[in-house]
Amino acid sequence: MAHGPHTTPPDDPTEDADPAGFLEDPVQVAFVNGERRLLLNEGGNTERLAFFSDAVFAIALTLLVLDIRLPEVPEEQVSEAVVGLLPKFGAFLVSFLIIATNWLTHFRRFRLMTGYDGWVIRQNFALLFLIALVPFPTALFAEHAPNAWAVALYAGTLGLTGLVQLWGWWYAYHRGLLSPIVTRTDYVLRRNALLVLPLMFLGTLPLLVVNPFAVLWAWMVFPVLMMAMRLVNRRVRQRAQRAPASSSAG
Repeated sequence: MAHGPHTTPPDDPTEDADPAGFLEDPVQVAFVNGERRLLLNEGGNTERLAFFSDAVFAIALTLLVLDIRLPEVPEEQVSEAVVGLLPKFGAFLVSFLIIATNWLTHFRRFRLMTGYDGWVIRQNFALLFLIALVPFPTALFAEHAPNAWAVALYAGTLGLTGLVQLWGWWYAYHRGLLSPIVTRTDYVLRRNALLVLPLMFLGTLPLLVVNPFAVLWAWMVFPVLMMAMRLVNRRVRQRAQRAPASSSAG
């Protein structure tokens, strides 16, 4: 098994932190001011981060539905009780789609990542904290919307998950933790797509000072935002396609 690179003092022999080859993700060794240190928060195998994250996403999706319960009512009122649950079903559907979208974004990023460091781990836990939190603001929103606090907590939580995803993508690219197959154009296209949810949920929060209902109505701009971002990304692709032609012509 090939071992990760490490540095040693000039007068020390090469030293391997995993001489027997037991580790799937070999620990790197560094010497700082002559002191030997194990770089435990750096490596190339991201599988454990991805597997642990998958479990949190799955649990959060499951917890969403636990708040939807039919109250004990006489049989002739069951239909009315089901209709009364429609706001909860609506909040469940939106949150389910948001969590599923976040999982897909996470899955795609980790497929492209060739390594990790301490900040990747911190970013991942920040994302999982927000994902695990989603069932609570979802229940609060379904029960008390358009209460301003319910709307603010719900929109804030969903918007922050998008920002953390954007941070993860930005950091992985600029830290050189993505596969070389990812071009600058690939990075920009994905970055632009990740802006949509934060813009929708966080960008509409100032409308709370007008009326909580204004925030809910503003969320109807989501299809418009998606169409606008597709137009922006189309122009990004067109510029990228023209660039090689211009350079070859020159």
